[in-house]
Amino acid sequence: MAKFDGKHLRGLLGPFIFKKTKKGSVVSTKAEKVRQTEETKKSASFFGGVASFARVLRTMMKPVGVQDTGLMNRLNKELLSVLLQCYNKPTKTFNFTNTHFKRLEGMDLNSNSLLKENLWDLPGYSKNEDQLIISVPNITPGKNLSFPNDALFCELYIQPIQIDLNGGYFKKMDAIRIEISFFDEVVSAQEFNVELFPGTLCIVAVGLNYFKKNVDRYIDLNNLDFSPAAFAYAAMHDGVFAEVVHERVTTELEEGSSVTNTVFWSKEHQGFPIQQLPVQ
Repeated sequence: MAKFDGKHLRGLLGPFIFKKTKKGSVVSTKAEKVRQTEETKKSASFFGGVASFARVLRTMMKPVGVQDTGLMNRLNKELLSVLLQCYNKPTKTFNFTNTHFKRLEGMDLNSNSLLKENLWDLPGYSKNEDQLIISVPNITPGKNLSFPNDALFCELYIQPIQIDLNGGYFKKMDAIRIEISFFDEVVSAQEFNVELFPGTLCIVAVGLNYFKKNVDRYIDLNNLDFSPAAFAYAAMHDGVFAEVVHERVTTELEEGSSVTNTVFWSKEHQGFPIQQLPVQ
């Protein structure tokens, strides 16, 4: 109910809301309650699952580089497109036996400083059975790797992540770090093997972390305006996920039993139920 203070009305009167501000009285209409249809609720739930998945990816890739504020929308948009292509609406399940996730490859984590404009010869990727081979070419500072002003040291940071999309389990693999000095003539080509687990999505991000030296310590130069990093590889690995996600061990001691729980795959998402193919 609205009240009159002698000069102004305040509060609710019918469909109108009266407010007093520094600029005077303001009248607005009461918001109507919007009824959501079942289809609208399902769409909202679908988008919420995609946004939640994207948030986990952004969090796990934070060490790779400083992410700009627009990455959330860019990643949400691309993942929504990918997952809609994989979605079977009648069965409410997903079919990931495709290469749709390649849409992520080349997406910069920071649009203010593109990776390909600072590292001209990017790592290559190939598969050999259950191994992903990451091939880093020769790197020549100042030639195919840029160094911003004051930077004397660069760390090429490669982060692989593997995901059980069905169960929402994530495994952050060991990061690959290559140290490069501004004074190096050339850093020789190197190859790294990453174990691939059947039935998982593997995503790799690559970033450049720069430092300058101040007396006897190095200072990080990466910031919101300059932090070259990008998603570089994204693909499903064939098979059915059947890994032990955690292990619970009970040890009997004199003072009582001790229970430890080792987590191999962390539960980070509700998951996207995979379509069960008929047995041949």
